[in-house]
Amino acid sequence: MISICIPTYNGEKTIKIALDSILSQNYADFEIIISDDCSKDNTVKIIKSYKDQRIRLFQNPKNLGYGDNLNTFRSHLKGDILMLFAQDDILLKDALTKIVNAFTKDEDVGIVTRPYYQFEFDPKIPVRFWPPPDETHDTVITLNSPKKLIEAAVTSTYLVSCLAFRVKYLDLPFNSHVFTSQAYPFFSIFKKHKIVYLKDYIVAVGIYESQCRHKPSIYIPSPVATWIKVFEVTLAGKKYDRVRKICQDFVAQNYIGLVQIKNYGNYKILLTEIKNHIKFRKISLLDWRFWFYSGISLFVPRFLLIKIVDRFKSKVLSQFAASRVKIQI
Repeated sequence: MISICIPTYNGEKTIKIALDSILSQNYADFEIIISDDCSKDNTVKIIKSYKDQRIRLFQNPKNLGYGDNLNTFRSHLKGDILMLFAQDDILLKDALTKIVNAFTKDEDVGIVTRPYYQFEFDPKIPVRFWPPPDETHDTVITLNSPKKLIEAAVTSTYLVSCLAFRVKYLDLPFNSHVFTSQAYPFFSIFKKHKIVYLKDYIVAVGIYESQCRHKPSIYIPSPVATWIKVFEVTLAGKKYDRVRKICQDFVAQNYIGLVQIKNYGNYKILLTEIKNHIKFRKISLLDWRFWFYSGISLFVPRFLLIKIVDRFKSKVLSQFAASRVKIQI
């Protein structure tokens, strides 16, 4: 059985579409566990309107925050597979079947991950996407895999959407930090077991209601620093030196994140993040991408930069994504 775990908070605008996308799947052996973190809107009322016995709702007595809310699921789930899902996600056709098939092929598979794309208003119009390592077949990733595949594994953990874990291999809790909460159990399992990276897109990730746009405090502490810490904790020891260094160098190159912090964080946070890119990757000072993203983040006014980014997504990225992403809703 798959336990689909959905943390909710003020999700009345999106939760119905998310639940409907799950209930329309051709694979039926699942439960939906919802942990509501003291929503102040009609989220709970909408969830309670569903009469499907597979949906179980739990309400926290106080607001725990995103990462800590994830840890409430362990005491409720009945399945042997835990799949994380967000309140603004849409599950695509045959998604659950593809996840289950990947797990059943090998008992040593500890995680099934996926390519994904983001949308703003229409799930049929992707605005940004993260492709699979191979579009022709599912890819098995281990600690000995090439650098490119290790980096693909890192990228796949940036969002919780449809990350699936074999429950018996979970040995670390989720972390309280919103960006890296799912990464701790992910990499703890990865150092002992295989990852299967699906070739097909199985989830559409809504971003219009994302707290990344509405909650500046999530950029504190530094996103780069929190990712570096993930690998220091989960991949500690000489045995994991190669993989740890690949992972840390990769996240320290995520310079485009500076634009997001400029648009939705504040100037102090931005300066801290720029310093951390240098601290954790000295060679950033010789990387034109670092100077490009640092420059536009520091000197382009926020109101103008937001317009430029939004227009680039809608006019350029969306067209490119439409030609690359195969969507089956």
